[in-house]
Amino acid sequence: MVHSLLLLYCTQLRTAINGLAEIHQQQAFALALTHHTEAIELLDKIGAKCDLAEAYFQLGLTYQKMAKPDDSQMNFNRAIQLFTEIKAPKQVEKISNCAAQACVNHS
Repeated sequence: MVHSLLLLYCTQLRTAINGLAEIHQQQAFALALTHHTEAIELLDKIGAKCDLAEAYFQLGLTYQKMAKPDDSQMNFNRAIQLFTEIKAPKQVEKISNCAAQACVNHS
């Protein structure tokens, strides 16, 4: 009897902890998205294309971690476009490889 109650308690505790972890992760993603968006707005305003491209790449990575491949790809594409404009082929290659890997992981 005590053993079954303890087992039930442990199961309920594990479920509660997993739920709290999920809430924390979602809040962390929301905060990350806010910071990325603020950075992009500022960098766009001052015309810092290299940093702006990196910010879009980082936003794409965040969406990738959130399992949102369409949003991720959209931001990777924007980063590639900006890095292409400033003639930064190594960064274009890095992002293209990362985007391709994301496609493999989500198919």
